[in-house]
Amino acid sequence: MGKLTTVLAKKEAEAYLSQGLHQEAIKLYDQLLDASPHIDPAIKAAIENHRQKIEVAFQENTARKTRPLTAAEIGRIREGWGTQANESDILVCAQAFLQIGAHAEALAELRTLVAQAGPKKIYVHAMADCLAGLHPPDEIGAAVRSLARASVDDPKTVLAMQVAMAERLAERGHPDHARALFLHLAEMPALAAAMQNRLAALAAASAAPCAAANTEQRGAACARSPRRFGLERLRRLFGR
Repeated sequence: MGKLTTVLAKKEAEAYLSQGLHQEAIKLYDQLLDASPHIDPAIKAAIENHRQKIEVAFQENTARKTRPLTAAEIGRIREGWGTQANESDILVCAQAFLQIGAHAEALAELRTLVAQAGPKKIYVHAMADCLAGLHPPDEIGAAVRSLARASVDDPKTVLAMQVAMAERLAERGHPDHARALFLHLAEMPALAAAMQNRLAALAAASAAPCAAANTEQRGAACARSPRRFGLERLRRLFGR
């Protein structure tokens, strides 16, 4: 294999690169090297040098694509939409903030959604996720109550939101937050019995390991699906 073959291979590789096909360009050089075991050392070094540069560029490009957006970057995108952002746009931003742990920013977007579209279940549950990241268990009751009251006016819906957030915390693996919120809600006479039942179910789920299906799984604790209690009337207020 001579210099002409190397030049032609390089041009073909550049054509692949111009289309963003880094892996195809790398494969081309690999095939070139495999087909010529007795290649001139200088030509081989040149091919390997080109291949290495492409490999580095490919890895850098992949890293850029897979790197999560920062809170500042998401914020700039959100600001760019301005008042033109619709419900779906705002939800995407809220979810993006939540995925990177920017709970305060996510909560702000969710409050906007509830103000515009009402306390849909998906928004209320996401609010609970945010509050669990922002507050320790001993603060969760006051935080949930304050958020619910600031979000809606109807007292029954305020209560329904708090119950829904407590259930969400239990389902999502925040037993300490859920327990604190259930205790907080149990102070209300109308909910006392139901909340005590829910606390008992939460304690049982936390204490009892699931039965193992085989030897490898035996002894591994896993959370049960939380048992529902009779508050369907409250859930129907926002069960969209």
